[in-house]
Amino acid sequence: MTGLPSRKDRERADNLIDALFRIQQEACRANNIAACSDMLATLWRHPARDFGAKPDPATAQEAVKLAIQITQAACERGDALACLKRSLMHPKMADPALGLLMAEEDRLSRAEDIQRFQLAAEEVFSEAVNVSDAQCRTGNDHACAYLVELGFAHEDSLIYAHRLAVEPRLSSPVDPMRMISVAVAACDDPAPLGCRALTENIVLRMNSSLREAGQKLPFIGSASCRPYT
Repeated sequence: MTGLPSRKDRERADNLIDALFRIQQEACRANNIAACSDMLATLWRHPARDFGAKPDPATAQEAVKLAIQITQAACERGDALACLKRSLMHPKMADPALGLLMAEEDRLSRAEDIQRFQLAAEEVFSEAVNVSDAQCRTGNDHACAYLVELGFAHEDSLIYAHRLAVEPRLSSPVDPMRMISVAVAACDDPAPLGCRALTENIVLRMNSSLREAGQKLPFIGSASCRPYT
């Protein structure tokens, strides 16, 4: 039957995912918070998983443990982005079968994690936004990327809390139009870190948010972005 992936397609998808995962895992071990988060996304949400590629359970558990360890340590050092990313993680997320169909004990444990790390993020969030925005305006590519990542991590954490019926502990987000202007400018420079923050699902999510507000996402031509540089 046409339209279905061949065995060769599935094997290629699996190999590509494994290669991507190894890159992200290495970067996560080097304390790259974005890579830790991306590593978990690769395990469960990468489009090529539709071809049937599934992570080994032991590998998944190790990845979740690593991501939590690195991200929580950064949060405890006062990194607002790490706190927001940590609010999305839970030890039992290594089991993809759980999803949101979890035991009440697990749901309460996740709720505690979300609120705990949202509160930690809230203590330093405004300062982190102001500092990264100011540095971004001076041309600091890392600060621009951090600002955009802050905005989307804030949004993700709020969405996760609502899905689990948890009262969020976050206040005002980053101005979405500021995030877009930063990311678009980074892609035009090009500045790979800021540009990377606009790629993949971020573009789709932001376009949806802006459409609801009656605005359009500026067209991005051929932006070439290198991950974790």
